[in-house]
Amino acid sequence: WGDSLTAGGGWTTTLQTLSGITVYNGGTGGENSKTIMARQGADPMILNNIVIPATTTPIILSDRDVDGGIKTQSGNLVTPLLQGGSSHVNPVVVEGVEGILKWTGNGYADMTGNWTFTRLEAGDEVTIKSPAVMRTAFDRLRNNADLAILFIGQNGGYANIEDLIHQHKLMINHANNKNTIILGLSSGTASSRAAYETAMKAEFGDYFISL
Repeated sequence: WGDSLTAGGGWTTTLQTLSGITVYNGGTGGENSKTIMARQGADPMILNNIVIPATTTPIILSDRDVDGGIKTQSGNLVTPLLQGGSSHVNPVVVEGVEGILKWTGNGYADMTGNWTFTRLEAGDEVTIKSPAVMRTAFDRLRNNADLAILFIGQNGGYANIEDLIHQHKLMINHANNKNTIILGLSSGTASSRAAYETAMKAEFGDYFISL
């Protein structure tokens, strides 16, 4: 799970080659830790006060320049799919309805785009009157791994180091992975990252790998 350092880093392919184990790349460029956490399911996106039509007609879930993003269960606003990642997210499932979450904007910087939902198959109309969790494909299918690797935080999304540690723990607790390791942030200097490195090592021990 990560951002562009995972999505385009190349190391996941190398890891698969060296280990002989299938590696699923859950990285999407530009995403902060809150958005990654939402995709992973620890703080999932929610829908509320909306009607999913019986037909396969797209409906708008969120308007970026008005709403800022899609709300999560904890009240965060997240911005998925701005730089791709549809294969990690789709199909999503909400209230038993499977569909496609789409970003309609022209690139990640477009403030006029919307997030839409289109059900895959026609069916009964569903009225959502209270918060309903929307689960992504990787949340449903890849959170039962032999090994999960968390590489988050490069693009912000946390208030302080304690908050970032809390987000890691939420992701670990949400999943049913046999093992989890955490890759440390690779930017900055030893002095600028000293507090971060100390806190992460104290919390996760040998499961934290400093880069």
